[in-house]
Amino acid sequence: MLFSGKTVIASGEDGRITEKLRSLGFNVIETIKNNNTSECISSHADCNYLRINDVIFVDASQEENIVNYFTNRGGQYDYIIIEDPVRSPYPFDVRLNCRFLSSGKLIGRIDSIAPEVITYAEKTHIKLIDCNQGYAACSTVPVSDNAVITDDPSIYSACVSNGIDCIEVSKGSVKLKGQDYGFIGGCCGKTDDTVLFTGALNSHNDSERIKGFLRKYNAEYIELTEDVLTDIGGMILTD
Repeated sequence: MLFSGKTVIASGEDGRITEKLRSLGFNVIETIKNNNTSECISSHADCNYLRINDVIFVDASQEENIVNYFTNRGGQYDYIIIEDPVRSPYPFDVRLNCRFLSSGKLIGRIDSIAPEVITYAEKTHIKLIDCNQGYAACSTVPVSDNAVITDDPSIYSACVSNGIDCIEVSKGSVKLKGQDYGFIGGCCGKTDDTVLFTGALNSHNDSERIKGFLRKYNAEYIELTEDVLTDIGGMILTD
């Protein structure tokens, strides 16, 4: 199978998505509902997990998941359970909602990021890039080690100012249950040179610009359903 041996952490609310991921060869870890957050984001991976290099930062609500993963899969990754829990209201629900790029940059609202993440970034010489948008992971599609797609103007400005190639696309095309719309980063995940989208890319008003940017970096994409793009809280991919 195409992605045999890889693991993805994602919400299990839409069984079609997790079924498709498994059919592609992924080992799927479904998030545990975090009852400390709003219903619309309670199962979102990008609110409860953050992977930076070989470390996965985790909210305590997900401890059972991550312990089982490490018990069954061995010690390829370290994990850190953050002390101050992810909880509503905003901005206390964005402690882990950052976008890490393998070029050594971390995008997020710095004053709201978990201290454990900040400490790790400083010790490992990762560049912290501040933006007004707390939902930074939700708002960005990683395309390469130094290129993203975003639907947030503050993230776009921060990226441009810090040498990250970026395009800004419109809001409103991504569905999120209980809200007027979701975020572009919440409907995707990336592994190697492939971006996984929860639905049909053509359902986005800026689909041609998105496809063009993916082609620029020789990135492939897979549509996990034929439905409109849906914000499920992104996907945390491991090797």
